[in-house]
Amino acid sequence: MKCYNCGKIEDVVRRGKELISDIERIETDLKEYSDEEEKFMPLCQDCFRDWQDGKLEDIEEKWIAEKNKWEYIYVEN
Repeated sequence: MKCYNCGKIEDVVRRGKELISDIERIETDLKEYSDEEEKFMPLCQDCFRDWQDGKLEDIEEKWIAEKNKWEYIYVEN
């Protein structure tokens, strides 16, 4: 995944048996989606904090209108 706001590529680290991502998946009010993954907007930790603080105005609406959500959800390494 990559951050929808800034484009930062996901960094995954292993903690014991668990894989931890630095990308948060925010559930949006997307009514029609072809795959459950499209409903969740990926944001890096910095952008997630900005979103919580109200600094990323209308980003959820932009995600809902985004045509190619898979560009952010699936990134080949």
